[in-house]
Amino acid sequence: MKKTLIAIAALAATSAFAQSSVTISGSLDFGAMHNGKTTSTVTSTGVTTAVKASQTSQFNSWTTNQVSIQGTEDMGGGTKASFTINSGLSQAVAAASLFGSRDAFVALEGGMGKVQLGRFVTASSLGYHGMSGSASTAVGSIYGLSAAGVAASASQIDRFGGATRMTAGDFERGDNKIQYTSNAMNGLTVNVNYSKALSDSDASAKTNKGQTIQSGLGLNYANGPLTVGYGTNTRKVDGEASAETAATCTSLNTPVGCNTGVAAVAQSKVDGKLNWLAASYDLGVATVYGTSVQRKDKTITIASGAETTNFDAKVNQIGVKVPVGQYTFSASAYTGKDKRGVAATDDVKLSGNQVSAQYAMSKRTTIYALTGENKIARDGGGVGTSEARKQTATMVGLLHSF
Repeated sequence: MKKTLIAIAALAATSAFAQSSVTISGSLDFGAMHNGKTTSTVTSTGVTTAVKASQTSQFNSWTTNQVSIQGTEDMGGGTKASFTINSGLSQAVAAASLFGSRDAFVALEGGMGKVQLGRFVTASSLGYHGMSGSASTAVGSIYGLSAAGVAASASQIDRFGGATRMTAGDFERGDNKIQYTSNAMNGLTVNVNYSKALSDSDASAKTNKGQTIQSGLGLNYANGPLTVGYGTNTRKVDGEASAETAATCTSLNTPVGCNTGVAAVAQSKVDGKLNWLAASYDLGVATVYGTSVQRKDKTITIASGAETTNFDAKVNQIGVKVPVGQYTFSASAYTGKDKRGVAATDDVKLSGNQVSAQYAMSKRTTIYALTGENKIARDGGGVGTSEARKQTATMVGLLHSF
């Protein structure tokens, strides 16, 4: 009897193990040669400033270096649980190298669809990039339109106007996300997402309080060679008022130990909207792409009701990918306009293009070459300095996935 119970327990353990799996995957990308250049010209004076950059073995040249741990558990009855922990790799000790820095979420999937909880990129916010025709997020693509607009993302944001950032923040990867994705119904998939982060250290007054709420809806239709996607997203950031902190000194005779104080901050809110429509069609010999993306961020000062439009861009991109044996050739181009209307950044015309070639040495190892260009033409609109800026990049490198 004892041997029978042991055998049953061993069989149960083996069965449970067979229903679960954990995999490790990732990518390593280094540009053997990566050259870039940004040229700015004040059109009224003709004065030009150029900044060049050249690196060998450039980290993250084509895509992001990362390691991903994924696990699934088949719980029976068509229900499956899963998790993903995705970490970026960095050559320096930084947040990008922390465990789970990119994605960390759990999911439950069954007959009604899939629910995700945690940190990840929502389907409604970045789905346009997969149908943009760009081979890479590098110079020449429209990738940065949904990004955060902070200093760390300057290389992506710079192509869309430079100094003035997207004040509503990052529509893409973020914490506190909840997302539901339906099963496909006649080729149509629906996904919705929501996130909320509230910090309130003084419930009795509108001070030291902040709140960020983001929501999105995405639709994806796939039928044979045709794929169509749509996404609409809103992001609201509330910044409550804070009182002035007076200057203080511990000594009357010397500035040592003095606190200069902090100016009062007015209660405000930032509203951001990101909408896109995209489609691709596989012709057999090539796949063609078309994408339209709109983003608008505005800041409202509550006391006065004054509104400032920080970003108001609409960009259209077309692209094509042509597979030829082990090669894949890609080309894309975009045009657009930012009508933010803030001081020296009125009527910013946007344009760019990207051309690339990939050679698959195997299923996991690819040699690539890419050249891209972004242009902006800033009209001062009578209140600032007009400017023309061109950003270029050329790279050749090696990508290995595992």
